[in-house]
Amino acid sequence: MILSTALTRIRYRIGEATPAYWSQLELISYINDAKDDLYNAILTINKDFFERTGTLTFASLVSQYLLASDFQRLKSIRATTAGMEGTTFIPMSRNTPAFQAGLQNSAYNNAPYQFMYDIWNNIDTVAVPPPADMKGMNITVSPTPSGAMTVEYCYVAQLPDLSGNSDSFSFLDPFIGYILDQATYYALSKGPSGDYQNYG
Repeated sequence: MILSTALTRIRYRIGEATPAYWSQLELISYINDAKDDLYNAILTINKDFFERTGTLTFASLVSQYLLASDFQRLKSIRATTAGMEGTTFIPMSRNTPAFQAGLQNSAYNNAPYQFMYDIWNNIDTVAVPPPADMKGMNITVSPTPSGAMTVEYCYVAQLPDLSGNSDSFSFLDPFIGYILDQATYYALSKGPSGDYQNYG
C-alpha cells in the first residue's frame, strides 16, 4: 500500500473525505507515529525481525560509502573477498587523529587486514564525494583502501517516515491494518467526534 491510499482509507473512517478538521499533514504524522509504534511492538516480540544484509564494494582510494536507504543500526560487518576474510573492523570516530591519519594514506596495502570505521548521517544533497549523491547513512573506513574488496554488513532496518503520496510501507505492508487502526485512533482522539475507543 502507498501513503495516498492509506490517507484515503483513514479519511473514510473519520468521515472527512476532504481535509477540514484534520489536515493531510496531521494525518500523515499519525500514520508515521503508528508505523513507529508497530515497529517497536514487533521488536519486543522478535528483535531480529528487521535484520537485513547489504554489500559494499571497496574501491581503490575511496574511503566513504553509502549504506542501504533503510539502514538504522549496524550489527556486524565482514570481508567476503577470498583471502581477506580475516579482516577486522573496529568502530572509531572519524574525528580522531588515528582515523584521520589513515585517511591520508593513499597507498594502504590492506595489511594487517584491519580497518577503522565510522557510521554517520550525511544530510547534504550535493555529491560528496563526486560523482555519487551520498545523502543518507554513510560509512567511512580508514585507512583508505588501495584495492577492491567486497564487504557484507548485517544491519537493523527501519522504514523512514512517509511523506510523498507514492511512498510505500515496504516490509510493514503485511501489518497495514494495525497502522490504519492506530492512526485512526490518534485522529479520533483529537475529536470532535467519533468512536476512537473502538480503534484503540
